[in-house]
Amino acid sequence: MRIIVLYQLAKMTERTAYMRVARMLESRRQNLTEPMALPDEHTLAAEFSVARGTIRQALRVLDERGAVTRRRRQGTFLQPPRARPESLQGKTVGVVPPWWAEKFDFGAWYNAVIYEGITRWTSARDCTFRVLHLDQHPPKESEWLNLIRSQKLAGIVWVHPQEGQLDLLHRTAKLFPTVVLGRTVSGPNLHHVVPDYDQAARLVDEHLVEHHCPMYSLVGKNITDPFHQGWISSFRRAQQRRGEEFNAIKLFFDTKCFRESDHGELLLNYYLPYLTQVRGLMFTSAGWLYSALQHEPFRQRMMTDLSVVTINFGSYPLESFWPGRVITHVHCDWAEMAFRAMETLALAAEGSPVPEVIREKVELVTGDTVHRHPPV
Repeated sequence: MRIIVLYQLAKMTERTAYMRVARMLESRRQNLTEPMALPDEHTLAAEFSVARGTIRQALRVLDERGAVTRRRRQGTFLQPPRARPESLQGKTVGVVPPWWAEKFDFGAWYNAVIYEGITRWTSARDCTFRVLHLDQHPPKESEWLNLIRSQKLAGIVWVHPQEGQLDLLHRTAKLFPTVVLGRTVSGPNLHHVVPDYDQAARLVDEHLVEHHCPMYSLVGKNITDPFHQGWISSFRRAQQRRGEEFNAIKLFFDTKCFRESDHGELLLNYYLPYLTQVRGLMFTSAGWLYSALQHEPFRQRMMTDLSVVTINFGSYPLESFWPGRVITHVHCDWAEMAFRAMETLALAAEGSPVPEVIREKVELVTGDTVHRHPPV
């Protein structure tokens, strides 16, 4: 009898051990955005202080759950969270696009790209999405809440919320699973899918330094907005890597108080003459560059010695800005990010663990708007 009891205790201990290892490995999935290679069984056994057989059992459990995949001759990979195929099936999701992308027409470039990614996800999951229109001046909270309640939504994807919309966003997140696409917003119950702005800043900084343009300015709207504070922090970290300090007071041109039609003239005739060491401009949205390019002298200066970089984020595709020229820019796959936002929303809706922020990789597309300046 005693032998049977000891055997049962041993089996329970073994089961407890491999389930504990499985739980600990699965907890590492929460912040993954792409598969992560796991160490070999010997290394894992040493890490968790268990036998290799316990590791094999734990990996078998995770394999059955779809938490790991095994690739021949490559190893075992821990997978990022994935929503169940039936998640959100037959349900409706709300999408709040940026008001500025809608003021031109419903089919504005940025919205069209976002909707492409969302449509691809909803079509595969047999669910629908409904566009929730908000203009520059948001409605009263009661009106907004009545609207979204009447839609019987399973969740909301909010694209680039503006500062004046944040109260509505936070209130919405208390009622529905909510994912913010394009920027991060502090507050509870929010999940985010954003470009890796730190990576973007490093790529731009390295490219401009390589072309002897170590001092450059950011051009954006409203320096106090969290979105631009994030950009400033990213460029500050990028410049600290090479021992420099980014002075945002001097090196941020804030367009907030000026008419869009005046941007090019103000930059060319007032801002740049004041900061003679600035040889380049990084536009935090292609929309600000579009405004500046309407000023012909600014366009001419770009052809000679003014280096310009932007990001493919605005109401029009960059190719339409300046036919015949390739504007150096940070490329973000916005359709793929919208798809990832829907996947994140589905996970949140089903109560699965979801990272607070998912950062998507970006790349720098080198065009002919960055000049090789003579060394200082």
